[in-house]
Amino acid sequence: TIYTTILKNLTEGEIMQASKFRDFNDLDQVSRQYAVKTYYKTASLLAGGCRAVALINGEEKEVRDCMERFGSHVGMAFQYYDDILDYTANSKTLGKPALHDLKSGVVTGPVLVALNESVGTVER
Repeated sequence: TIYTTILKNLTEGEIMQASKFRDFNDLDQVSRQYAVKTYYKTASLLAGGCRAVALINGEEKEVRDCMERFGSHVGMAFQYYDDILDYTANSKTLGKPALHDLKSGVVTGPVLVALNESVGTVER
């Protein structure tokens, strides 16, 4: 069911984040792991919710699939924005300590961008 899939994905995403195993010599792999973890932890919730709404409304499969993709894209965008806020907002606005992800060793979008840019600089 949709809800079972969402719960499985959320759990898998949390496990991926907690594992913190990363080979920074392979930034493509780290980027793929980040995208999968982000989908599981955030985007799958919105994707499943949008699909469920379409299902409840009796929409055809094509519409349900489209709504699921829409929710997935919104969820990924939301997480990218949330990652940026860790560097641009204060603790009061965030509701958690600023730079919490960085201090916890969580690889986020801004970290990946910085790593990719530093690799490009080193290679020049």
